[in-house]
Amino acid sequence: SLSSAQQVAHLGSWIWDPVPDRAIWSDELYRILGCRPQEFEGTYQAILRFVHPEERESFAATLKAALRGERAYDFEHRIVRGDGSVRTMHELAEVFRDASGKAVQVVGTTHDITERKQAEQALQESELRLRTLVQNLPVVLFSLDAEGTVLFSAGKALDLLRMEPGNLVGRSVFQVAARRPELLGDLRRALAGEAVVSERRIGRTVFEFRYSPVAVGVAGPVRVIGLASDVTERKRIEQALAAAR
Repeated sequence: SLSSAQQVAHLGSWIWDPVPDRAIWSDELYRILGCRPQEFEGTYQAILRFVHPEERESFAATLKAALRGERAYDFEHRIVRGDGSVRTMHELAEVFRDASGKAVQVVGTTHDITERKQAEQALQESELRLRTLVQNLPVVLFSLDAEGTVLFSAGKALDLLRMEPGNLVGRSVFQVAARRPELLGDLRRALAGEAVVSERRIGRTVFEFRYSPVAVGVAGPVRVIGLASDVTERKRIEQALAAAR
């Protein structure tokens, strides 16, 4: 049934007639807002009470602009449920007008997108933590497309190469490493689908390179995710220990 489908999708529907200021909600919208039908007066002010206090002004302004035909009724806002919990909604509606152009009815949906927004926020925070970690560790993290074009580069160890984060993006890695045949060999193997681990000295710094091929789709082209770590100090200690024996 429509009610069951709305419940699964966390999508409520509604109709509002500006005159005589009367609103009708679907069962799911009552559930979304944590409200019982007998607790809702069916007026604009009753609707506004569910809108988060910090967003009531913008909610009202958006509705008025939609009624005037100045913008679409398509936006996100927060609500406060009957139990005090805060949720995020996506509103989408169409304004119907009479022959004179006056708004006579608004028909729309309210979609509870709280979980999606929370997931997006968690992903952004995770990406920020990873970016902060990479930027402060003596590593270079990079990715290449199937042709060897640099898609991404970051990491504190770029300083050792006298490069800035992102300045390799869009360049061919074969041009960047043109004077280092040992790197070119590693890169070709990785782009051919082989996981490669190698140690290479660049200037006074010894890097451990790890190339991880990743297929795009089923039997699709191979991209490479690479990590270059500064292991100069580790190699110095290993050599000192070997000499001490």
